[in-house]
Amino acid sequence: MVALRIRRFTYCLISGLAILAWYTNGPQLIHRDGDKSQVHHFSKPPLVGNPPPGLPSIDKPMVGAQEPPNRDMDVSRAPEAVFEQKLKESEPNPQKDSEIFRLPNEESMAEAVERLMQTVPTEQAAHNRRNLLNLIECIYDTLCTRQPQLVIFVTAQLSRVGETPGREPSIIHAFNNLDVSYVHSARNLDFALSVYRLFSTQVRAVIFDGTEFEACLTDIQKCIRSSENLDGIPVWKMFSLLGSFPDARPAPPLGFAWTLATEMGRRGETYLGYSIEKTCRETPPFIESANRMDRVFLLANLETYMWPTHNVWPPEYFEDVGAQTGAQFVASLDPVVGRLSAYPKAKGIHATPFNLVEIGGLPPDRVLEEVSKSRLLLGLFDPREMTVVFEALCLGVPFLNPIRSWDHSNPNDTYKWETQNTDLNNLGPPYVYNVFAKDYDGFKRAIVDAVTHPIESYIPEHMTEVAVENRIADFLARDWRMEAQAVLDSRKASGQPEAFLI
Repeated sequence: MVALRIRRFTYCLISGLAILAWYTNGPQLIHRDGDKSQVHHFSKPPLVGNPPPGLPSIDKPMVGAQEPPNRDMDVSRAPEAVFEQKLKESEPNPQKDSEIFRLPNEESMAEAVERLMQTVPTEQAAHNRRNLLNLIECIYDTLCTRQPQLVIFVTAQLSRVGETPGREPSIIHAFNNLDVSYVHSARNLDFALSVYRLFSTQVRAVIFDGTEFEACLTDIQKCIRSSENLDGIPVWKMFSLLGSFPDARPAPPLGFAWTLATEMGRRGETYLGYSIEKTCRETPPFIESANRMDRVFLLANLETYMWPTHNVWPPEYFEDVGAQTGAQFVASLDPVVGRLSAYPKAKGIHATPFNLVEIGGLPPDRVLEEVSKSRLLLGLFDPREMTVVFEALCLGVPFLNPIRSWDHSNPNDTYKWETQNTDLNNLGPPYVYNVFAKDYDGFKRAIVDAVTHPIESYIPEHMTEVAVENRIADFLARDWRMEAQAVLDSRKASGQPEAFLI
């Protein structure tokens, strides 16, 4: 009897110790293939009381993808569904899964946001408060169907919400459609840093303008994560937003992939692009071909764009084509600013065609109305990368895209073309007429073909709203930490010192 009691006591003692060890260390999940070297630990967070005064910090790994997205994914599905699929297919990070997370409660997080909004005012305060409180609700709501994630915009380019339509508002529209939380912190790095420290786990990216990017990159005491500032923003979460002229800015410290471009670059930038699909079909109204004028609209708002350094077409081209075909050339040029008569070196130089009809300096919406009445939008070369080119295509007006330089040994190599709009290098007639500089016959033929072969409303496939949303979803789902580590490992192998903390 005594022996039986001893055995029972021993069994209970061992069982109790096993349960205690399970609770302390967490269960282990071994892969189905039986490889015990790959073990994931799941630890229970300890109970904590109210956080100390100030802004609490959530220190746990970024939620979501840890592997590059599946390129063979079915992108015909809705972008938000594709985005969720990418996140669900991502592999966890075993090293990070073993950490113990100390989470403040929902009420204290909301209180911290309210204190932050009061102490660090921003231009988009109402939007920021709403998005942060919604994010907190999703973090703590087990029934929340979206991924709790946050993007911080330290850029004025993406803070002009509700202003003139263009590439930046279309990017914001895509973030809204993907149901991604974001806050604006233009010209306010302090607010961005406070938000990051409060939501470091959920922040997928901090997107900067060029100057703010450089300011944070060099501030190892307060901004970027370093050995002296462990709560700072990791360099792999820092991105520089670039609008026009994607080839005009030096590479970020980890490479050009950390540059987000609205125009297609050639140095490995992450292309987000933009869409005019929503705005161009609202105003102005589409004009049927039969009701258009037999005229060509020049893409220029200043007479100085007619000067040879900006314009690849001699004035005689316009005069000769007008005389031979009866085509009329019009432009909306400012009557005061940018007049060639103000420049002594332009005196006596024939730069502006004699047959050019000026219709005065018009605001952008009126310019689009005049473009929609025309048969062709004709580029001179400058100004570059104008959104109005795609708006014209959407309105059923083709574009003449001048090629200023090219590989003379292989003229058909479109990658080597320096054009007014490089996004259109691979799109041909009847939508885009790519014409080499000083090619009079090609110039004349493009104008005649555009007049005689009208087009319907056209939006390039890569500029649809769905295409932009898919690219942004792809950007958010990439494992930037892994890519950054690969860059630093490669540099270390070649003898370069490791300059950043990952």
